[in-house]
Amino acid sequence: MLIAHVGDVSNLVLDPDIDSYYMMDGVIFRIPLLVQKISQARDLGRRIALGDALSSDKLAELIFVLPGIVENAFDGIKLGVAKAYGFKNVYGAPNVKDLINQEYDMFVGAIGAFLAQTKPIRAVALDSAFNAKRYVEAGNVALSALKKLYAAEAKALDALLVARINALTFQKRLMQFGVPLLWLAVIYLLIGFYRSVMKTVNSLDEISKKLVRGDTEEKVKLDAKDELAKVGASFNVIGQALVQRNKDLEENKKKLEDSLRLLEESYKKLEESNARIQEQQTQLIQSEKMASLGQMVAGIAHEVNTPLGFVRNNIEVLEKSQRRLLDVLERYRDLRDALINGQLDELEAKLLGIVEASKKIDSSNFSEKIRALIAESLDGIDRIQQLVIVLKNFSRLDEASFKETDLNQGIESTLKIAHNLVKYKAEVIKDFAPDMQVECFPARMNQVFLNIITNAVQAIEGQGHIWIKTYKEDGMAVVKIRDDGRGIPKENLKKIFEPFFTTKEVGQGTGLGLSIVYKIIEQHRGTITVQSEVGKGTEFTIKIPVKQSQELASPASTLAFN
Repeated sequence: MLIAHVGDVSNLVLDPDIDSYYMMDGVIFRIPLLVQKISQARDLGRRIALGDALSSDKLAELIFVLPGIVENAFDGIKLGVAKAYGFKNVYGAPNVKDLINQEYDMFVGAIGAFLAQTKPIRAVALDSAFNAKRYVEAGNVALSALKKLYAAEAKALDALLVARINALTFQKRLMQFGVPLLWLAVIYLLIGFYRSVMKTVNSLDEISKKLVRGDTEEKVKLDAKDELAKVGASFNVIGQALVQRNKDLEENKKKLEDSLRLLEESYKKLEESNARIQEQQTQLIQSEKMASLGQMVAGIAHEVNTPLGFVRNNIEVLEKSQRRLLDVLERYRDLRDALINGQLDELEAKLLGIVEASKKIDSSNFSEKIRALIAESLDGIDRIQQLVIVLKNFSRLDEASFKETDLNQGIESTLKIAHNLVKYKAEVIKDFAPDMQVECFPARMNQVFLNIITNAVQAIEGQGHIWIKTYKEDGMAVVKIRDDGRGIPKENLKKIFEPFFTTKEVGQGTGLGLSIVYKIIEQHRGTITVQSEVGKGTEFTIKIPVKQSQELASPASTLAFN
């Protein structure tokens, strides 16, 4: 629209016949552009109507990009048709309005109705008022109207060009007869009006130099009364036209500056919207990480609580045994003091008390029970200590560069972290290659294993199996994780790594788990593929280089998942 406006007011359009220019502009550029963009918008709306979930890029295209392009092209066509309607042909061509008026009115109504359907989607997400079916129907009506308008404008353009060709043919014939007469007139002027012509030419030369210098206010003054006086008048018109043109250019410059300012404001608003989208995405990623952390903490709490419970119970039993020993010891001290002080009257009672107290601890298995309790308590403490070591190895939050790591050990640590989740649902069958040392970010790879194993457990209905196999092949470390769960439908296989895609119930997942996994493997310059069959299970295959290149010595800056 801006290009068309500048062309109209600045004579940048080389075609002097504005009606044919705008018909050609509509047929060649604007109508095909509208057809393309409305078709894209309609197809996205049809996907929504069919229940498909759009990616963030496609959703942004539907919400922000396509409506703006359609509206801009629509305004450009309306401006061009208005200009063509008001243009008067000089060679007898038919008026554009008589040729396309009906189709144009249908076009304006159809496109206006389609744009009205885009109002509910002028937000960060689709509003509840957005009706995908009506949106698709409006798009179809708009495309039909565009096709009719295209045919009408093409027909009008053909009529205008035919009229121009006929006019040029007439002008050619006119020139064939007029040139000889013109030469006679020139000779007459050269001979009869030499002095007058020279005087006029000198005056024109002087004023032309002033015009070149920009002095457009001064008018040409000629004493001659012949035809050349008209040239002077024409120069005066040119000078005034240049003054007006300069004013028009200044106004256009101001309008262009205003348009640029509005464009900058729109860009700023778009940046703010993008920032809000990124903030929401960050919150969702944090939610996914906190959900995973919650599952892991619950499992660890259960694994710690069991040994901690029997250690506490053993300590209570030991405390009771200690009280019995201290009671016997105290009675012996009391007996010793009585003997030293010569208090023999109660000696027999004290000895009987010692005998009774000793019966509680004088059993053959008392000391064995004590040793067993102590050994069992130490074993529980060792289990807790081992779990803490496994947790530390699993997280490794302080690692900011690639480390030589045993993937088998990482998988074992992950299985211990997820033990409370796995043990009730699946038997884990491991087939590990002996040497699986690779360069990677250990904590991030552990997160990959945890997410996939968790998904495998959730996919198993009742009791099932999880197979984990590791090996090396062609400089790549390969990890295969397979389950015999319910599997993934074919229509969802291509979507599982897309952000926010999930088949879980609302509130059960953010749809970011496998997206994070894909990003981590991508950071390792590896690949992850999936094979699945409904009712039989799913297998993920992870491949990462055994040796990483030097430029990957630090983590990628796009996302960090620890």
